[in-house]
Amino acid sequence: MSSVINIKDKVPVLTWDERYKRMIDAAYAIAMTAEEEIHKRCSKDIGLEIRREMHRMLAKTVGKKIIEKFNLKPTLEDALKLCVLYSAEVWGYGAREYIDAKMESPNRGVYANLICRGWELAKREGKLEVMKEMDCAQGCMVEYETLVHELNPNIKVKMVKARPWGDDRCEWVLEM
Repeated sequence: MSSVINIKDKVPVLTWDERYKRMIDAAYAIAMTAEEEIHKRCSKDIGLEIRREMHRMLAKTVGKKIIEKFNLKPTLEDALKLCVLYSAEVWGYGAREYIDAKMESPNRGVYANLICRGWELAKREGKLEVMKEMDCAQGCMVEYETLVHELNPNIKVKMVKARPWGDDRCEWVLEM
């Protein structure tokens, strides 16, 4: 005669940190797969607009929550803090080595993603050429501009370096 074994009690449990990391990994994989499929199946112009809208909505939704949670003010310094929170805390497992942010003057700041988890995933998957071809920076340009404009629409945001352009980082200049 066989006895019933309750399997759910024998399955290991992830910590909250491990769950968070797995969900972020899943989000990256889903987003990148969606962008790649859009790139393959749509005309260049339509695909780019769809990809930009995906990035816009992501930054708008997450940005509002970060701004409220940390009571960020519409200053250039807080705009840089918002970029750090968004990249390091939301997408980068809290690792500050993923980013750099500096106030160069009262009216100018520079923010950089030193490690792009999306770019790293593409490298592991052998898809860097696809990322370069679709110029993944186009989505990030919209994403960070939208993010900063949730805080203050008067801050100018310009991407000046990007991995698909041959740079070793993605970098933005923020100016009042």
